[in-house]
Amino acid sequence: MEKIKFIEDNPDLGIYYDWSKIYKECKRLKIYPKDPAIWNPLSVPVWETKWNVLMSIRSKGKTTALLLLGLVMYRMYGTVTMYLGQNKDKIRPKNTSTMYGVITINNYIEKIFDGKFNDIVLKSGGKWYLVLRDDDGKIIDTDSKACCVMAAIPDYEDYKSTFVYPTGDLIVFDEFISKNYYPNEFLDLTQMISNIIRNRLSPVIFMTANTINKHYPYFNELEIYDVVQSLQAGEHVITTGTKGTRVYTAIIDPTVNEKKKIFNRTFFGFANPALGAITGETTWSEFNYPHIIKDKDSETLLNCVYIYHNKKLVNLEIVLNNVGLSINVHWAKRTYDDSVIYTCDPIYDKRYRFKLGTSNNRLDKLINALFKTNKVYYATNDVGSFVESYLKYCKMI
Repeated sequence: MEKIKFIEDNPDLGIYYDWSKIYKECKRLKIYPKDPAIWNPLSVPVWETKWNVLMSIRSKGKTTALLLLGLVMYRMYGTVTMYLGQNKDKIRPKNTSTMYGVITINNYIEKIFDGKFNDIVLKSGGKWYLVLRDDDGKIIDTDSKACCVMAAIPDYEDYKSTFVYPTGDLIVFDEFISKNYYPNEFLDLTQMISNIIRNRLSPVIFMTANTINKHYPYFNELEIYDVVQSLQAGEHVITTGTKGTRVYTAIIDPTVNEKKKIFNRTFFGFANPALGAITGETTWSEFNYPHIIKDKDSETLLNCVYIYHNKKLVNLEIVLNNVGLSINVHWAKRTYDDSVIYTCDPIYDKRYRFKLGTSNNRLDKLINALFKTNKVYYATNDVGSFVESYLKYCKMI
């Protein structure tokens, strides 16, 4: 273990991590394959940013790479990996019991700890302990401390006084983009992180996800929404929030090796662009949404209806065309005094209506009816993805 130094020589501020040493040790151990199809975290400038948002296609090894980093940090500094799940189901043993599987299969634990330990086991309370097994697989030694602790974000209240991990400095929020974002989830996440870090300056936070929803609410909360919309695969950027917090955002290079190409052709060689998050052929997984119908006789009946979500606007143009009454949706830059604006945000203006309207007026009924009967058409797939994200959020609150 390294000689422990503290930030400004103050233990309350946490451990001073020599990241160059940590990264050099990872390279020396050769725990990250040189295969470009597998991601490794050694390019992330964690000494510059505390929040690191990483997105990629499936099977890039993000979680395994960070767990490996956590093991190296545990050996060098006694750092505990704090693994966070969106809810309790995400951290149940049935869903997490194999998360160190690749690491154990490749004998990385034995390599990192020079034979002192060669396996890891999950015990009660969501805690992972390093163990040493003999040739028959029997555990003959167990570490006295957990090297990784799992917790569900909504349980932050339960952890206020009991969640004491003074070296819990590697925080991993895995699969942060999910099917559902529950109300105030970001605030719950920050409460949980506050419980973990107390007043320390040493922790770093990693948020990982597959590229399945570029309009997810976290991007707005982290003030990186516009960045995420513009980033291409293989690009990264560091931004500074309104009050000074720096965030590293990256879309990991989707490069796949020949083995993966064969796999893609064998199982996922279809035209649906939503498969992009699996195959790597597109940056984001996007569905083919119904596009606006080109009808020279189309007549606009109402053009003052909008959806406001993630600080972005789309216009719901009600038209009469060759399919009858329908809605054409496209991006918008502004609203007007006579606009009707649907939103899930707090309402301070009489023009705004909650979700897709909760009243019994004719417009709300019409809008809801056209969505329910699939009579909605989009300028682009991106617009369709944005509206779908909004409708999912409506169902959660």
